[in-house]
Amino acid sequence: MTDQSTERKKKKKKKKKKKKKKKKKKKKKKKKKKKKKEKMTTTTTTATTKTKTPPPPPPPPTKTTTTAITTTQQQQ
Repeated sequence: MTDQSTERKKKKKKKKKKKKKKKKKKKKKKKKKKKKKEKMTTTTTTATTKTKTPPPPPPPPTKTTTTAITTTQQQQ
């Protein structure tokens, strides 16, 4: 009886180990991809930051215009 229970436990442990290994491999692959993307983004960010700086000012006026439109609707 004890032999069987120990054998079952051993089998279960082996299965768990296999699953863990697979998960670790997947995580490592994802991390590597992310690192590569980050490096790319940093290079792009430097270039894009210069281009992105002008666009931010326009959005606030647009918001004000929206408020103006709402006020016009209220007046009508």
